[in-house]
Amino acid sequence: MNWLLAIAGLALITWSSAVLWCSWASRRWPVAPGELVTRSIRDGRNRSGPYYMPAVSYRYAIGHRRFVGSRRRFHALPDAFVTEQAAYEALAGLTPGARVDVHYHPYLPRLAVLRPGLAVDALVPLMFGLFFVLAAQ
Repeated sequence: MNWLLAIAGLALITWSSAVLWCSWASRRWPVAPGELVTRSIRDGRNRSGPYYMPAVSYRYAIGHRRFVGSRRRFHALPDAFVTEQAAYEALAGLTPGARVDVHYHPYLPRLAVLRPGLAVDALVPLMFGLFFVLAAQ
């Protein structure tokens, strides 16, 4: 069973490292003008109670290619809030029909984000991954 723990740990390390890299690199990606199409709050319930998740969709073009994106920011953990008000605050400044700056990967323009920057929450699964790998020794 130690090999299973090591594989799970390596998977977490790989995935969270990719999220960290993309979030960090997105600060220097090119910017294209876009338009916010929708913004909404998705609600749900788990064992802890209700939660609210902000969601957006936007469109942008790079040259003659058109894209639709939905990534507001890079994150590793669910972008969920305990109150609906907090979820709406996360969407502050994002109004349908408004012009938005879309930061896109220079070689994979389909990979885009509205709010670039480091996803600190990706450190949590990274630490779990390291723990799993070390525990498998």
